[in-house]
Amino acid sequence: MILIISHMVFGVTIVGNLFLVAGIVILGALVFISLGYLLISLVNSAGSGMGILQAVQLLQP
Repeated sequence: MILIISHMVFGVTIVGNLFLVAGIVILGALVFISLGYLLISLVNSAGSGMGILQAVQLLQP
């Protein structure tokens, strides 16, 4: 979606194979989904889940 909008509005061109770009985007999404499942498996209650969520958000730039 971001690539389509950037192409239409700003004229950004993608150099290379579009299927490779789509594969990398899908792989990245799967990695972040599996990271979420990993963090969910570590919590025992909703309160501890909020603590882990805040720790993960603290590490983001």
